[in-house]
Amino acid sequence: MNKKQTTQKSNITYDQIVQTLRETQLIVRETIEERKKTEKITAQEMKEFRESLRESLQVSLHVSLQESLQTSLQESLQTFLQESLQASIKELSEERKKREKIAEQEMKDIRASIKRFSDQMGKLGNRFGDLIEHIVLPGIIRRFNELDYQFNEEIHGLKIRDKKNIVLAEIDIILENGSVIAVVEVKANPEAEDIKDFLKRIEIFYHNRKDKLENKKVIGAIAGAIFPQNVRDYAIKNGLYVLKQSGDTMKMDVPKNFKPREFSFE
Repeated sequence: MNKKQTTQKSNITYDQIVQTLRETQLIVRETIEERKKTEKITAQEMKEFRESLRESLQVSLHVSLQESLQTSLQESLQTFLQESLQASIKELSEERKKREKIAEQEMKDIRASIKRFSDQMGKLGNRFGDLIEHIVLPGIIRRFNELDYQFNEEIHGLKIRDKKNIVLAEIDIILENGSVIAVVEVKANPEAEDIKDFLKRIEIFYHNRKDKLENKKVIGAIAGAIFPQNVRDYAIKNGLYVLKQSGDTMKMDVPKNFKPREFSFE
C-alpha cells in the first residue's frame, strides 16, 4: 500500500469518526435535554402531586376535625344540658322544700293569729255584751216605755240554733211585755247592708219561735251611735224603730206619725 492510499483511507476514517462524534454529541445533547425535560416534568408532577396530597390531607384532616369537634360538641352540649337539668331540678326541689317550710310556718303563724284574734274578739264580745247590758239596754228600754210598751222581760245575746246545734242567727236584744216582742240590733255605725241582714235575722227568729209567739206582735228596732241620714231613712222605710246615741243615753229618732212594721212571715 502506497502513502496516498493510506492517507485517503485515514481521511475517510477520520471524517467518519468526526461525523460519528457529532452525531453522538447530538444524541447525547438530545438525551440530556430529554432527560432534563423528563426530570422537569417529573419534578413538576411531583410538586403538583405533593400539593394535591397536601390539600387532600388538609381537607381530610379538616373534615375529620370538624366531625370530631361536632361529635365532641354534641356530647359536651348533651352533658351540659343534662347537668343543667339536674341542677335545675335539684334547685327547684330545694326551693319547693323551702317554700313548704315557709308556708307551714306561715300557716302556724296564721293559726296562732286567728286564735289570738278569736280570743280578743271573745273578750271584746263580752265587753260589748256588758256595754249593751249596762249602758245601751237601759236607755233603749226607757225610750220604748215612753211609747207605752212597758217591756218587762229582756234577753241580750240570743243565739238561734237549729236541731244540729248550728247557730243560724244571733240577736243582740229581745224585749217582751206579754203582747209585743221587740227584736233589737245594736251597731256602732249602721249601714244599709246591716239593715238588710237584720231583717233576715228577724225572719229566722220568727220561724224559730213561731210556735211560742201566741199571737204576739213582733217589731224591730236598730240602735246606733252614728246614723247616716240615708241609712236612718232606709231603716224607717222598712218599719224599724231607730234609736240614736245621745250623750250617755239613747234617743228615739222616728217621725211623729211613724207606724212600726209588725213582722209576719207566713
